[in-house]
Amino acid sequence: MFPSEHDVEAFRTEFGAESIIHRLAIPRQSFCGTQAAVVMTPASTKDETLARAWELVRAIAHWILARAPELPANERYEVIVGWSQAVRRKQGQIFKWGGELATIRGMADSSDWRQYEQALRHNWGKDVFEKR
Repeated sequence: MFPSEHDVEAFRTEFGAESIIHRLAIPRQSFCGTQAAVVMTPASTKDETLARAWELVRAIAHWILARAPELPANERYEVIVGWSQAVRRKQGQIFKWGGELATIRGMADSSDWRQYEQALRHNWGKDVFEKR
């Protein structure tokens, strides 16, 4: 069953120890969802940070796409990139977006986060860049 212990370990090896991948039933629906979350530390600027965060979104999407054939066609996916607890104790999300496999494929193919601007979380940089 996905994700197996091997899948979780492979995900953490690729994306870091704070990373999470899990699958859950979606209440009152006849399908499940796979949630993948990765954390990061800020780059030198907000623009560099957003570019790096989007590259993580794309890397997660590619990781999911490589394993999607194991999952049912009606699976839903959610991709999250947020702050490491070392940056922001209560963490917080930078990008969060999901949907069906076609959405994940679109994210993987998109080199510019502005195509998914709605995925950028409000106040994503709060209390991070002010400290610098």
